[in-house]
Amino acid sequence: GGEGGFLRNLDKPNLLEGLPHEPADYSTFPLGDSDGKMATSGCESYKFDDPDQAASEIAYVPHVSEGINDAARNEFICMAGIDEGSVDLVMPNAAFIHGIGVSTADIGLMAADGVGLVWSPRSNISLYGMTAEAPIYDRQGALIALGSDWTASGSVHILREIQCAAELNANHFDHYFSDAQLVAMATSWAADLLGFGDVIGSLVQGKLADIAIFDGSEHGGHGAIVNGSVDSVALVLRGGTALYGDGAILDALGESESDCERIDVCGTEKSICTNRELGTTVDALESELESDVYGLFFCGVPD
Repeated sequence: GGEGGFLRNLDKPNLLEGLPHEPADYSTFPLGDSDGKMATSGCESYKFDDPDQAASEIAYVPHVSEGINDAARNEFICMAGIDEGSVDLVMPNAAFIHGIGVSTADIGLMAADGVGLVWSPRSNISLYGMTAEAPIYDRQGALIALGSDWTASGSVHILREIQCAAELNANHFDHYFSDAQLVAMATSWAADLLGFGDVIGSLVQGKLADIAIFDGSEHGGHGAIVNGSVDSVALVLRGGTALYGDGAILDALGESESDCERIDVCGTEKSICTNRELGTTVDALESELESDVYGLFFCGVPD
């Protein structure tokens, strides 16, 4: 459902952290099938999102064709207005999450109508052994964003999701995407797909300073991000306000100890502004959590 503080929740108007913008419309069950119903053909059993309402949103972002069977493709057919009883939710403001169980022709139809893909490779491969054919989406002109779907089967954070995509790209896509494109999937392309490209997502004058800076001493260019880890994140700003980073950098920016506290992150001293954002400390926050939840960070590959 989203949490306040630190991150902007782009689908929650009360959790945009001061961003004056309409939220995106996420739809986990656009066919009204939260009870698990699956139809390999026909659309009569589905209760669809309202196409007029979806078209009015700044971005319509439904989960579609998450799977590798006939029922997964039938979801797309029933949302593409190409079969009896289907509705047309393939529209220029849409970005489909998953998009695995579709044909190349289906991807062409999506791209022609301006529909993008929200790609979640780690979750998809964990659950189905297959993910969306991202290079085909790109070749046909569909914009791609990268997201972890959820932490139950996806990545613990976006850097791990980028690294999953990079591994696929190297081992199975013949290095189709550049490092710059993989980073764009998590920044500028994602902002554009979710309808926020006018205010965030790229380093352009007039946009808000939502910026992450990485230590590039080992890997240059966009490789510093693709090969990055929790300890190589040197500074994070939201709207120009420091949230997290190397302790010395936040000191130099004048962040006070009452707002931001020191923590050791894999041997690197970081400062995180927990009190200013959440009104608490890292220790107090972690003490409230159940013992089996993910920690705040992992050094290397998560257990």
